[in-house]
Amino acid sequence: MGQQRRMSEPAPDQWTLVFPDDLWHQLQAHLFPGDGEEHGAVVLAGAATGRRGLRLLAREVIFAEDGVDYVPGTRGHRALSPLFIAKVARRAQSAGWAYLAAHCHGGTDHVAFSRTDLESHERGYPALRQLTGRPVGGLVFARNAAAGDLWTLSGERVGLKAVTIIGDNVVTVTSRRRDGRPVRDTFDRQARLLGAEGQRSLEGLRVAVVGLGGAGSMAAEMLVRLGVGELVYIDPDRIDPTNISRVVGSAVIDTNPPTARSGMAARGPRLKVEIAADHARRSGLSTRIEIHASDVAEPGAVRALKDCDWIVLAADSQIARHIVNAVAHAYLIPVIQVGVKVPVDAQTGTVGDIFCVARHITPTTGCLWCNGLIDPTELQLEATGEDGMRARAYVGPDAPAPSVITLNGVAISLGMTELLLSTVGLITRTAPRSHSAGYQRYLPGSHRYWMDEPRRDPACIHCGRTDVSLFARGDDAVLPTRWTSPAAPSPPGVHE
Repeated sequence: MGQQRRMSEPAPDQWTLVFPDDLWHQLQAHLFPGDGEEHGAVVLAGAATGRRGLRLLAREVIFAEDGVDYVPGTRGHRALSPLFIAKVARRAQSAGWAYLAAHCHGGTDHVAFSRTDLESHERGYPALRQLTGRPVGGLVFARNAAAGDLWTLSGERVGLKAVTIIGDNVVTVTSRRRDGRPVRDTFDRQARLLGAEGQRSLEGLRVAVVGLGGAGSMAAEMLVRLGVGELVYIDPDRIDPTNISRVVGSAVIDTNPPTARSGMAARGPRLKVEIAADHARRSGLSTRIEIHASDVAEPGAVRALKDCDWIVLAADSQIARHIVNAVAHAYLIPVIQVGVKVPVDAQTGTVGDIFCVARHITPTTGCLWCNGLIDPTELQLEATGEDGMRARAYVGPDAPAPSVITLNGVAISLGMTELLLSTVGLITRTAPRSHSAGYQRYLPGSHRYWMDEPRRDPACIHCGRTDVSLFARGDDAVLPTRWTSPAAPSPPGVHE
């Protein structure tokens, strides 16, 4: 099983802890019930490593009962009882989670471990790390601040960079409030809405755009203009004449561009990811672009996805939905999935109810499988490659779906506005909701708009919290990738 593989060990200088918002609110309610006392718990977490460092992914919170599990300490004020520690350590070892002991201090915007806290870590964590075979650490919280001390398997002792809470809004909590640099003049007008801190949050993001067609190219354009720091473009396709009317940055010459040498034959249509990257570069803004001219199921593309803060899903294949859904819940990454549906009667040509959707998917909203947005039969046909496509064509050939730039623009504007406001903490839900986030649906032909309430199956193997689910498993998750083909279109590249 994936959870039995050894947790990979980086040598980071700092680490990040990611919480789904429901677990975060439960932990905060336990630590700060209003009595002004100190309380304790243990957070169990999966791990993800990448070029942006180590992330621990909160999977489960086990609360220590006052007077039973959280008792007067022999050296400090209070401490977890030995029996409670042993019980939870066995859970961490058997399930494959990192062990993070948590408690609270007073204060609001600043917090740090006491000397007694640090001495207790030095006495207990080496043995606990050996017992669990997993990273072990401590967390201390104030109302709006967090600090951490992690002991890795390879011997490093690492401080916490930040806690990130994924919900309606993406909230970042650090050990103290810091003053930041001023905003560049380029983004002055939008920073008047977002604030300097909000603009800096955008500059710190790494966002993947899966599918660089009509919708994805427009999403890429908006993200560059917003000042997102790093974008990852994933799409194997080349431009064709039917794309020019809606793919941002494309031109007719891209369908058959000449080579640099005069008199040479044309080199064929350009890759969509190259067109999008060149268009971003021409803006003169500082967004860094990484391109993957491959299917999203290729291992290189999946590795790039798991290092992101957001994923924009603008590809309409079942495989793309399946891969992104798995990565999002294994690594606790929020997703904006966008699409446009133009139903046309094959016999009469009558156009039905056009609708545009933008779905904000978080770790607590339920996944694409739970909401019936992945068709298992279509997924199986796609996964079998050419044989599957021939089988589907035998049933009845698919006519090209209608696609219009203005309709794509509606869906993308809804989705990118959701991503923007979530990143800077400006989403407010006025109606009572059983889950965070939601699915926006707009029918332009009838001027109707509403929110679809997402569904979540607690037993789902993707987003459920069972021991066999992908949820927060990080690098121990077995993801549905495919081996890279020797005939892959081209290697990934980076455009500054």
